[in-house]
Amino acid sequence: MIPAAGGTPPSFDGLGGEEISDRLVEEMYKVYHGLTPVPFCDASAKQFIDEGRRAFTASNLDETGMLARENEAYLFPWLGTRRQTTLCHWLNTYDGIKAECEGVTIRANATRNELLQALSEMANSPTPDPMSLAKKSK
Repeated sequence: MIPAAGGTPPSFDGLGGEEISDRLVEEMYKVYHGLTPVPFCDASAKQFIDEGRRAFTASNLDETGMLARENEAYLFPWLGTRRQTTLCHWLNTYDGIKAECEGVTIRANATRNELLQALSEMANSPTPDPMSLAKKSK
């Protein structure tokens, strides 16, 4: 393996409009969950990965997929851009919830219990018509 030439690192702020595939997000989850070795990384990168893994575990993201405080919750659905955006639009159909995609997370102005309630209702209801969701998201 040959290291890439130096240059400006890409921005991964989630705001650049680049689509993230389901496969990439699945690999990210595996890395954070500690299931995927990363032999191609240098010592510094491995240190960052280890820090990320510790934070992932300490935050219980490996079990809950959610961080919450007061009236704000961050959902980590581990989905690619298209499916995450669809989930976000669907959440926005629930009264009192305003959800926005932010990178690999969905930020919602809801308490943990409110978001869990909406997700439970979603899991127990038919999938909404895509055209209806698209119209509501405008």
